[in-house]
Amino acid sequence: MLTTYPQFYNQLSSLEVNVFLIHGDETLLVLETLDYLKNDLKKKGITEQINWQIMASKVAWHDIWLSTAGLDWFSPQKLVTVQFNQLPNKEGLLVLQEMVSNVCKNRQIYLIIVLPKTDRNFQKNAFFTQVDKIGMAIQVEKIMLNQLGNWIVERLNRQNQRFKSGEEGRKALAYFVAQVEGNLLAAHQEIQKMGLLYPTGEIEYSQVVEVIGDVARYDINNLTEAILQGNLPRLQKIMQHFEYIGESEVYLLVVAINTLRSLFNACELKQNGLSNMDIFNQLKIWGINKTWFPNLMAHIKPRVWASLLLEAQEVDEVIKGGKSSSWPAVPATALRAFLFRFCTVCGKVSSH
Repeated sequence: MLTTYPQFYNQLSSLEVNVFLIHGDETLLVLETLDYLKNDLKKKGITEQINWQIMASKVAWHDIWLSTAGLDWFSPQKLVTVQFNQLPNKEGLLVLQEMVSNVCKNRQIYLIIVLPKTDRNFQKNAFFTQVDKIGMAIQVEKIMLNQLGNWIVERLNRQNQRFKSGEEGRKALAYFVAQVEGNLLAAHQEIQKMGLLYPTGEIEYSQVVEVIGDVARYDINNLTEAILQGNLPRLQKIMQHFEYIGESEVYLLVVAINTLRSLFNACELKQNGLSNMDIFNQLKIWGINKTWFPNLMAHIKPRVWASLLLEAQEVDEVIKGGKSSSWPAVPATALRAFLFRFCTVCGKVSSH
């Protein structure tokens, strides 16, 4: 059975399965899901637990396989947990398949497998299909920026705290979100800190500012999203982060160029009469781009993206040591100026 966090909470009681797969890259929610399953099984009388942490490609697969083999019906119930920090190789997948088969034959054994985020190709393999058929595969999706505010409010409610109503509360929540974006584990810790420092009830903006530190983390998808949103203040903060960690200017520019090319091609196909769905399928556009492209495709001509692509080539020359009369000589400054320009163009239609 395929399901997601947190929907599995309501489905667990109605299913009699003893194989569970948790997969996702939101560490906090993956751990919470794992803890919930372990506690639920503990209530069912599980007396023995074996935990495997797979940290490398060279693994004692035979020993791991043995943990689900050889029990008879009179043995005590046992929970075997196998956690991976990277997706297993072919040998690992075969062992996992055998482990799942062993568990299916012996209801005394419960098996929980924890994997990083999986893609569609991985989910087509025999192991994943097997778990889907006879167990429960729980996908833990990343909390996106537009979901983070509600998540923070819900977590505060759990400890009987809430932001003040009205403008001050909205301001406090916006500040909280900006400070912890992309770092859910730190957000969880900051919420716990609020519970320790302040009594139950309403929380004021000044209290949030006093407690919450800037622990935001960003990835390349955040950069692309900020540009496509036309959100210049957010882009500035993300660029500060990438400059601080020393991210390659070449890499950031390549990401921007690939996005521009996709926009240019999508707009041209749009002018030729193709539907958005056909365009996205043909160009393999998904995720953040699929969310923000339609509005840009509807309001900006292909020539605008073509012009930006030409400007990107000039910035590329600067980054690689060349000179340009149109862009600053310092690579980081030239890149920032170009990305801000790209963002500004997108921002002109963000309100449509």
